[in-house]
Parts: sequence; structure tokens; C-alpha cells
Amino acid sequence: TMAELNRPTDSAADVAPMKRVAVACVVGSAIEWYDFVIYGTAAALVFPTVFFPHLSPAMATIASMGTFGAAFLSRPLGAAVFGYLGDRMGRKKTLVISLLIMAVSTVTVGLVPSTAAIGVAAPLILIVLRLLQGFAAGGQWAGSTLLSAEYAPANKRGLYGLFTQVGGGSSLTLASLTFLAVNQNVGAEVGLGLLVDDRDADRKADPDEPTGHGHRHEHEARGVGGGDEHVVAGVDRRAARRALVVRRRR
Repeated sequence: TMAELNRPTDSAADVAPMKRVAVACVVGSAIEWYDFVIYGTAAALVFPTVFFPHLSPAMATIASMGTFGAAFLSRPLGAAVFGYLGDRMGRKKTLVISLLIMAVSTVTVGLVPSTAAIGVAAPLILIVLRLLQGFAAGGQWAGSTLLSAEYAPANKRGLYGLFTQVGGGSSLTLASLTFLAVNQNVGAEVGLGLLVDDRDADRKADPDEPTGHGHRHEHEARGVGGGDEHVVAGVDRRAARRALVVRRRR
């Protein structure tokens, strides 16, 4: 009856399993969405030069962020499919499957060769993997929320439903801290993938016609009055860092 559904069930036997369910929802969502959102940071900092080297910096960033947005197209499909399977297989099994799909997709993204190595197939593979990530994220979010709500006492379903949100929100912080740690310990040029553009490294510059970078640095040196030495020194330091990165890559 309706009275039985709304009856509080706060016994010790009910509270203990719910604590485990709540922890599982937080941890599972944090792991799942960490993989999902860290792609966005990589898409802004790394992927433009790796997968779209022939585009201008602005267009390469737009194209890279477009692959990030592709996941939102497959999220509703993932929610529908895993919701259907969860009713028949159980929420726990479908959550494990969604976590595995996300993990395999994320690892594979890191193994995709650059466009310089395999051509246009690289960004196409990236888009397929991103669609799989969105499919898994949609299934995990819906399944985790339903799991906590179904296991929770009738008068505390809203309370236990928030733990999925907590895990998803914490993943944003974890992803940002990961790139910050890599930047601090490895360096911006290497850790964030901001390496010397292969086009600049392979381009044979005409000595009578300065390259784009050289022209920009020359303009800076001419435009700053009373501080030319500092500008030239800054240019020399940047050139030294780039030479170091090129040697490491070789």
C-alpha cells in the first residue's frame, strides 16, 4: 500500500547497505566522469596540434572542441540502452559495463597515433572513441542515480540520489589537478603537449624571408622602447626551451 511505501526504514540493516551504495555511487561517478571531462582539458591544450596540425590555431582548437562535444550526442542513447538493460540485467552489472567501456575508450584515446603518422584516420578514430565515452557516461549517470534511488528508503531517495552528483562534480577538480600536476612536474612544453609545431621544425626558412615566429619576435623587439634587451633575452630563452624539446623528441 501507499502507507507501506512511505514508511521509514532506518534500521541498522538498511543503513549499512545504503552507505556502501552511496560510496559506490560517488566513486563510480568520479572515475567515470574524470575520464569524460579530462578529455576536455586535453582537447583545449593538446589535441589541436596533435590531430589538427594543418589548421590555424583557432580552427584547430574549434575542431578539437568539436570532438569533445560529440560525446553529448551519444549520451542520451547510452542512458536509454543502459536503462533498458538495467531493468533486465541489474544496475550493478550495467554500471560495471559502462565503467569498462569508458576505461577502454580513454586508454585507447591515449594510444591513437597523430595525424602526422596516419593521416585523417586519427581524428576519425578520436571521434568514434569520444562517442563511446559519451555512450558510457550516459549509461553510468542514469544507472547510478537509479541504483541509489531504488536502494534508498522511501523517505530518503532524494538524499541518496545526490551522491552521483557529488562524484560527477569532484571529477572536474580531479581532472584540473591532474593537468596542473603534470605541468608543474614535467613542464608546460612536454607535459601539456605544447611542443614545437612539426610544421615549423620541418619548414626550411628562406634566410631573406623571416618565418612567422621570427617576424613576430622582431616586431616585439622593435616595438618596446627602453627594454629591447629584456625582449631579446626572452626570445632567446624561448628558443632554448624549444631546442631542448626538439632534442627530447628525437
